[in-house]
Amino acid sequence: MFASSLFQSSGPYQALVGEQRRPDLDILRGIAILGIFFLNAPYFIDFANGYVPPIPLSSADAILTRLSDLALEGRFRGLFLVLFALGLVIQWQRCYEHEAPIPKLQRRLMVLLAIGLVHSLIIWAGDILVGYALAGLLALPMLANPGRKLTMQGVAFLAFGSAMLLLLAALANEPQTQFSDPNYQAYLAQFDGNFWHTRGANASNGALMLLALILAILWQQLGMVLLAVAAWRSGWLVRPWPLAQSLALLGVVLACAYLSTWQWQDSGGFNEVLAMVVNSFSGFCTALIAVHLLYRWSFADNILTRALASVGKLSLSCYLSQSLFMVTLIHFMGAEMATEFRLLDYMQLSILVSLVFLVVCPFYLRVFKQGPAEWLWRRWYKAK
Repeated sequence: MFASSLFQSSGPYQALVGEQRRPDLDILRGIAILGIFFLNAPYFIDFANGYVPPIPLSSADAILTRLSDLALEGRFRGLFLVLFALGLVIQWQRCYEHEAPIPKLQRRLMVLLAIGLVHSLIIWAGDILVGYALAGLLALPMLANPGRKLTMQGVAFLAFGSAMLLLLAALANEPQTQFSDPNYQAYLAQFDGNFWHTRGANASNGALMLLALILAILWQQLGMVLLAVAAWRSGWLVRPWPLAQSLALLGVVLACAYLSTWQWQDSGGFNEVLAMVVNSFSGFCTALIAVHLLYRWSFADNILTRALASVGKLSLSCYLSQSLFMVTLIHFMGAEMATEFRLLDYMQLSILVSLVFLVVCPFYLRVFKQGPAEWLWRRWYKAK
């Protein structure tokens, strides 16, 4: 049995590990879920190639792309991943007093993995649940390692996963898809109202994504999970940071932003993957900064923060319903969206969907204690 004190159940972390949910973490989770949809929305047409703009590229598209690359890409996923890692430790701590934590958490993560596989192969290939569940399962046996060893393991996995992504990109290095490419036009022809055509294409992309996950992305995510746990274990997330550490983190974020701009000069596949790698690392660092600041200044209690906390409490249901909404919309309007939608249109759509969640989720929680996906998740892993 591992020592409970390893996981900082007292002192500055006591409020987090208690039985009551902390609204501030739910607010961050709500921000992450809505932000992920904002970045994912243009990829639902063609996950493999992402947003393929109709020619010519509009000035609004160019501006939004630059702003997204510099300030948004990787940030929301990084935040959600760090919150997942902290949630894993909090769940460990909560169940420690009652039963051995690993078997219970393994059941939770196996059910999450099953949900993610269905989501990835049937609904949308850009699923994040499979990677998180697998990273959590792999991390469980290492959570009680000494802090220094945990940090070294995290760095090693992160470096290995990032190197593998860059190696795969260097081997492929395919040019950016253009709207006029015959293969892309043939892909768009599938949006003819035939549900099985689009689901078959999604399953193919989902299988390729799972392969990339196993070869590279999973190890990158595992490294970040272990580093987030090490930060928790050491108390670093709540201690005041020396100026040198703050400046070093800021420097890393700025350096990553600069590296991500390399794809602006050369839009080849390698530079796009390089941007993805550095943005994921930058997003991880940004998430650590956000969680650290959360202990210094709490969110104000107002109608917006309460609505964001409601979205955070229903994060799994919201995440899955975003995909279902987009798949339904694209089933009926996919060809028109591919031809006529610009990034500004996707941004407006994302804002509209976010407003719906911010309005509906608080009212939903007045009637029900948890979302439908959360209810099924708990019911299935507790029944095993």
